[in-house]
Amino acid sequence: NNKNHLVSFGGAFSNHIRALAAACNHFKFLATGIIRGEVHYASSPTLSQVQKWGMELQFID
Repeated sequence: NNKNHLVSFGGAFSNHIRALAAACNHFKFLATGIIRGEVHYASSPTLSQVQKWGMELQFID
């Protein structure tokens, strides 16, 4: 369908967010994760990895 950007919701330790980021990195899609919680969760092991794969994070409370 000519789409190249996926968005999903999850928590700071979400396996779904990690899997989505890995797939988007592999297939060269843009990815945005809407993360429940505060910005300081960006240092969690999961979110640190997804950022390395290029996922943009947005935090909501």
